[in-house]
Amino acid sequence: MTSQTLDRGLAVLEYLGEHPGSASVATIAEALGLDRTVVYRLLNTLAQRRLAMRDSLGHFSIGLGVYNLARHAVPPLMAAASGELRRLADQVGALSILTVADGNEANCIATAEPPGSAPQLVHRPGFRHPLDRAAAGIAILAGNPPRPGEREAVTRARSLGYATSRGEVLPGAMGIAAPIVLEGRNCEASIGVAVYGQLDEREVSSLVMRSSKVVVAALQ
Repeated sequence: MTSQTLDRGLAVLEYLGEHPGSASVATIAEALGLDRTVVYRLLNTLAQRRLAMRDSLGHFSIGLGVYNLARHAVPPLMAAASGELRRLADQVGALSILTVADGNEANCIATAEPPGSAPQLVHRPGFRHPLDRAAAGIAILAGNPPRPGEREAVTRARSLGYATSRGEVLPGAMGIAAPIVLEGRNCEASIGVAVYGQLDEREVSSLVMRSSKVVVAALQ
């Protein structure tokens, strides 16, 4: 037996994660085949629990409560990576990102912003994209054994020890990430940086791979 109300609420939450900044009562109701009144009540309940929030235009997005839950879901990884995220952001002058695999998606669970006030990527905890797109996801795939039909970018990343991407998820953005590979386990996470513009691949890849090794050492 399952709870229909809980199932609907979780479906709404998933929709918010997949459509950040563009989800309204009407679009959610149409996509999920639910009555608007039902969706409205579910959103209000999620908002009360800080799992959803509404902007001035009436659009809903994931609330801060979800990010807090995500932190509790992977505490050892978060604890091991927090210092390296800060170090990478400071050293590279770019947004640093900790990403985990969630099925066929890459899920950002933590970031650290660089010092200064330059425009940064809109890439926050909860941001998702296909696992085989962008450096963060490609790095995770590259940390695992080869699979039939995998992208050349994954094969290249496995050979180099890090992944690069340009504009695959966010136009004009470049990312470099390295897999976090624990001995005897599937690779499920990566650490890296992303910025609008260009990064020095040789220099930044070295820093990213160093951070990955520090995180692995802390987890073992």
